[in-house]
Amino acid sequence: MNGTLIFGGIALFFIISALITFVNDLHDDVDTTYGSTPQEYGTSHGQSRYSGTNMFGEETLVLTTLSESKKKSVWNKSFLKKEVEEQFPNFSEMRETVDERLVDSGAFKQRLLEKIGKLEEGFITGSVTAESAQASLSSF
Repeated sequence: MNGTLIFGGIALFFIISALITFVNDLHDDVDTTYGSTPQEYGTSHGQSRYSGTNMFGEETLVLTTLSESKKKSVWNKSFLKKEVEEQFPNFSEMRETVDERLVDSGAFKQRLLEKIGKLEEGFITGSVTAESAQASLSSF
């Protein structure tokens, strides 16, 4: 009798463990709060799978895992690019937004900050018009 009870307890433990694992896997795959996958929820609500949140609660663009060529494509479609373009001609705010909300360990972020700096220089000296500065920033 004791052997049957021990065997039953072990079998019950494995069944419960398997059920918990199965439910956790389902929960990871589906966002039960909204009834869709996290990617579908983000896309339908204006977010992308490359967005995150910084410690101030601001939405960030995360490009660290992408190749340099893919970063440009994601940047051109991003919410952050639109925000930076709307801040023109406040170049210091543009640089601050990129610096604080664009997460990138590669050269892309650095090139973008340099581009903003060169546009500011040209805009201040008068060698670059507002229209050409905005076009140059838009086509980065």
